[in-house]
Formats: sequence, structure tokens, C-alpha cells
Amino acid sequence: MNNTKQHYIPRVYLSAFADPAIDGEQVWVFSSKFKKIFRQSPGNILTEDDMYTVPFPSGERNLILESTLATIEGEYARVFREKIDPGQPLDQDDKAHLARFVAAMLIRTKEAKAGMLDVNDKLLDLLTLMEKAHNITEPTSQRKALEASRATIHQKSLWAGIPSLAKLIVKMKFGILSPETPESRFLTSDNPCHLINPELIAKLGADHPQNSAGLAQRDVELTLPLSPTKALFAGWKLIKETPVPFPISAQMVERVNWRTIHHAGEYIVSSSEKQLIDIVHKLESSSS
Repeated sequence: MNNTKQHYIPRVYLSAFADPAIDGEQVWVFSSKFKKIFRQSPGNILTEDDMYTVPFPSGERNLILESTLATIEGEYARVFREKIDPGQPLDQDDKAHLARFVAAMLIRTKEAKAGMLDVNDKLLDLLTLMEKAHNITEPTSQRKALEASRATIHQKSLWAGIPSLAKLIVKMKFGILSPETPESRFLTSDNPCHLINPELIAKLGADHPQNSAGLAQRDVELTLPLSPTKALFAGWKLIKETPVPFPISAQMVERVNWRTIHHAGEYIVSSSEKQLIDIVHKLESSSS
């Protein structure tokens, strides 16, 4: 099994956003890079060669991480199909499977990988300054370690991070949101699972460097759209979990969507061409 082309946003997840008007087999995509709306099969978008492959010095490709992600996706697909989509309450096992999927979605994306590489490179830059200050000309063991870790930093972070993040996420209170009207629908992106801390933003401002959200923060909110009619909302301050989908207004759906759009990398995905056209017009209006 070759498995060279690997989805950084799972195909099974994207399939929930397929347009039912075109046989439910294609999604609508907006590329901010090419300023273009197009439709595509979920199997042919948001992939990268060997995203999760661990290369061995011998040239062998280790696919254990890709296999692990496939298992997590399969567990999520069952929970979505049997419980979330039909509006059934989640039991503790369902919540555990969903928490693992959410943990993976937080750190498996290209945006997450880029952030990890950026931190690694900044540490290398800092180390370079220190070496120059001390007239060190030979590569130090710290430099060798940082340079060597760059090739597999994302894979190793996923392997260690998914279990630890899932243990924290499963303790949060979960709510499944659903639009009140069929005209409103959630969309998704190439970086759909995100954290926001409204209290920090209100206190420090949206662009303040210290308003970054973290899972352990008391006021943090986690959002992940699951389909056009379902979205996960998780946090520590919810009064109680909602065992069945909680209806929200069109205005609240739009707020969730704009969070998704704000955190997107290059691609926004929808079940509706019209929804993307409207969003592009709004983005163009706001930037002019």
C-alpha cells in the first residue's frame, strides 16, 4: 500500500459537506490564493504527499501514524453517522472517540505544521545568535538536534500530542449546535478546529500577542463544524452539556462561520456555491 497522498483534513470529514444537489459527492471550495471557487471530490482536496509518513534512513516509509489517524477517523465516522447526524445523545465512549478526533484536528493541519516549524526555526535563529556571541564555530549538539528534528517534528508532535490533548478535551463540556433554519448552514476549511478566548480578546484586543487561546484556560471556547447542520462547541464554562443538538439563530451560525473563515489557511469549503459567493463578496467588501 503506497499511501503517498495523505489528507491533512480527512476525507470522511469533508464528505459531510458535500452538495446534495450534485449527487452528494462533491464539495464547493474557495481558494484565497487563486481567488477562485470550484467544486471537487473530497478525496482529491486538502492532501499532501507523505504528510504523516515517518522516513527511515534506509529509505523505508513508516505509515504507522497514517494508520493511527485512519483508525481515529473511522471511530469518528461511526459516532457522526450513528449519533451526531441523527441528533442522538453521546455516551462517554462516543465522547472519547470525538475527543481523539478533535485532538487530531487541532494539530494535524498544514497550519499547525507550519507553526511547529516556525517555533523550531526561531529556536535555531536564537541559537545562532548565542553561538556568534560566544565565538562558537563548530555545530553544537543543540543545533544538530534542532536541525535533525525539523524533518519529523510534525509527526512526533502528533504521536505525542493526540493522546495528551484528548485526555484534556474529553473533560470539557460538549455542545452540538444546529441552525434553527435550513437556510443557515455551517461551512468548514483547511484549518477548521480552533480555540478562542473571548475574555482575553475583550481585555487585550484581537491583535494582542498575549491573547492566544489554550485548552486549559477557563474561558476558552473550542469550535469545530461537523457538517452543514452540526457543529461542536466545547468549553469549561458551559452550564451543562447538551445531549441533543441545540438550535442556534442564523446570527450565531454566521459567528461560528466567521471564526472558521478567520482561522482558515487557503481553503474554505462549503456544501453551497452560493454561500461561498456571498462570503467572497463580504471579504472583498471588508478589504476595500
